[in-house]
Amino acid sequence: MVDYEALELSRYRLSQAKDCLRAAENNLASELYKDSLNRSYYCIFHSMRAVLALDMFDSKKHSGIIANFRQKYIKTGVFNPTLSDIIGSAFEVRNNSDYEDFYVVAKEDVDQQINNAKEFMSEVVVYIDSVAATNSVSIVIDKLDAISKAKVVGRPKDLYDLYVVSLLYEFEFIEIHNHPDFKISGDFENFIEDWEKIAEAYKVSDIIAKGIRPDFDDLYIRVKEFASPFIVSEELLTQNLKWNIEKGAWVSNEKSSGLIPSNVFADKRKVKE
Repeated sequence: MVDYEALELSRYRLSQAKDCLRAAENNLASELYKDSLNRSYYCIFHSMRAVLALDMFDSKKHSGIIANFRQKYIKTGVFNPTLSDIIGSAFEVRNNSDYEDFYVVAKEDVDQQINNAKEFMSEVVVYIDSVAATNSVSIVIDKLDAISKAKVVGRPKDLYDLYVVSLLYEFEFIEIHNHPDFKISGDFENFIEDWEKIAEAYKVSDIIAKGIRPDFDDLYIRVKEFASPFIVSEELLTQNLKWNIEKGAWVSNEKSSGLIPSNVFADKRKVKE
């Protein structure tokens, strides 16, 4: 299983790649051809770093990033070998453009490098999305088990991770509950009863960057809703439930049933709002 922190880092690096691609296109429109070539290369560079983040790998040297990516992901067949040619071309053109005096850049070359960067990044996006989808159920199982135990009071990051996953992916309840690795070791008592202590720990946590930290009440309510069917007794789990990202609720796949009332879960355990 890919660690959740690795997935977060991967998506951050991918956002850097997307920013570079936008900059490359804007520089092309402004006829800043050398600047555009530079940004096209960095789109590819950060795309490689986004993939390598899944291994928690980084290097201060561009050659280290390129060599590691080619060795682990191109030579092994994960990505098409043509991407290796794109890397080589982008690296060479960027070096020439940045460091050679009187280097002449043609608009056609800039167009080609932008198209190469788009192709490279699109392949990376598909791969990272597939890895994230494959690992999302395992992440949910791990985090649900964590918040079911007493240690949840001192580990608000587990709640934050569940909150983020609930915003990104839809799940079938059955695929989680019937997964071979599924287990809930605790009874969620501390998660339910000690929410004020969890809130205090969340506010002072230095693990979650303050710039991306959602309001605790919003986080807690969403995570409570997500965890609800795993908290209640088995007799309530007869409906085929699906997590709805937009509603932030479990929805029955039975057309006549509609949304699962949140008070059904709250009645089983007095979850504090």
